[in-house]
Amino acid sequence: MMAAVLVLAFGAAGQESGVDITQVLESGPKGSLAIRATQGTAGGASPAHSDVEIDLIHRNQSIRHIEAQLDENAVVVVGDLPVGIGIRPIVTIHFAGVTYREIGPEMNADNPNRAMDVTVYEVTEEEPNWRVAMRQVVTSPSSQSVVVRETVVVENPGDRTWLGGEKDERDNRTSVRLILPEGVQNVSLDAGFHGWCCTRLDGNVLGVQMPLMPERVSYRFSYEVPVVGGQAHLQFAAPVLTSMLTVFVPENSAEMTPVGLTPGGMQATEFGAMRMFEGKAIAGGQSAGLTLSGLFAMDTPITPVNSDSPGSGSLMRIVAGVGLAALVVGAIVIVTMKKPKPESTA
Repeated sequence: MMAAVLVLAFGAAGQESGVDITQVLESGPKGSLAIRATQGTAGGASPAHSDVEIDLIHRNQSIRHIEAQLDENAVVVVGDLPVGIGIRPIVTIHFAGVTYREIGPEMNADNPNRAMDVTVYEVTEEEPNWRVAMRQVVTSPSSQSVVVRETVVVENPGDRTWLGGEKDERDNRTSVRLILPEGVQNVSLDAGFHGWCCTRLDGNVLGVQMPLMPERVSYRFSYEVPVVGGQAHLQFAAPVLTSMLTVFVPENSAEMTPVGLTPGGMQATEFGAMRMFEGKAIAGGQSAGLTLSGLFAMDTPITPVNSDSPGSGSLMRIVAGVGLAALVVGAIVIVTMKKPKPESTA
């Protein structure tokens, strides 16, 4: 089953470093992408005939949007793809009221024909026995506030996508809830979220309002905690088990008093010398963290060497040698279908 091209979009004037992208797309080599949807729930219905969307990405810009439908075997082959400039597909499959999205393999003139699988699941109203598999916290203190950057990996051991709890006043349902330090300010959602339309902050509780898929999902975010009287209280919790909590604090930046955490020594990282504190098997509802005292002014926030941004993926590399790097995060992201599907203009 071949898919029809619906939308074609270019950057400024269709140019890239003096090259006419339009001409490259039309005259360059072509490739194809075979997409197969698999059912991850035991005894679940086939995702055959589900709607599919494919966005072709070149240098972080969408150059083509394609709509298609899976055939009776839950497969679709998309052809005539412009691989001469190097592209990466983002595939979205709509199944059982949930959207499953996955980044596909890189496609170019040397690898014009690729294939990929996307796993979908049946849904459930029953909350699974989910847990926080890893919660990594990197701090940057000053005399006014402490900038906190978190990377959280959540695991759903079931084989169904949980839709979340009761609907709120916005008709949204919260699945993952993370308890942040008291007085949290300026929360920024960096990765794994679907914006503030599907996230809420109630006091110091951050709620993810997206269905929770099986296996592992990661979130990355940052915020500030105010310093009062030279102190900042950094306490972290979740309503479920946290298997591993690791907190990093710059060496010699503050007096550090752990609560429910064990000192892990000094680590040499791309952020400089950092003191590490860790806790394991923290029960649901139980908090653990640090109190930072004697904070001094730090005009420039800690920034990793050769990092594009403070919230970049390089943050994960700080765990190298600490035993956490083995955690592998899947590429699939699930979001609720809250906006209408794009209209066909073929």
